[in-house]
Amino acid sequence: RPLLLIAGARTDETEDLQALARQAAPERIRLLCDVPRERMPDLYRALDLQVLPSLFEMLPIAVLEALASGVPVAVHRHPVLQWMIGEHEPGGPGGIALDLSAPGRLRAFLDTVSADWLAPRARAARQRAQAVFAKAVVVERYVEYYRRVLENPGEPPR
Repeated sequence: RPLLLIAGARTDETEDLQALARQAAPERIRLLCDVPRERMPDLYRALDLQVLPSLFEMLPIAVLEALASGVPVAVHRHPVLQWMIGEHEPGGPGGIALDLSAPGRLRAFLDTVSADWLAPRARAARQRAQAVFAKAVVVERYVEYYRRVLENPGEPPR
């Protein structure tokens, strides 16, 4: 039976969310608040799949951390999030993009997830993180961007 793990910062809604979890399925829902940064790698290693239920976030760190940990991610079908998981990349996606605004869509997907589905996406997630988001890769992109700007003053950078 799947375990739903909800982790994040404590907010005004935390107590209500905890009450809902206790009422709905206390044996299958865990809420972790304010996990120290040094414990995050252990948390990611415990996951089979991460779900980012937001309909839009601009470069969410939780997705980057999951990919870097080799954890596939389910995200909403939005161009930024689709790009992050590499939905259209030759190496395969490090997760899946779904229409999370459609009622029941996430549940229907979760009912179909299997180890056979997860394994190649876990590998692709890690590869995606290394190829696109690794520090050396990002620094080189910045250097190249500034090089183009300096070599072509007055022209918009491409």
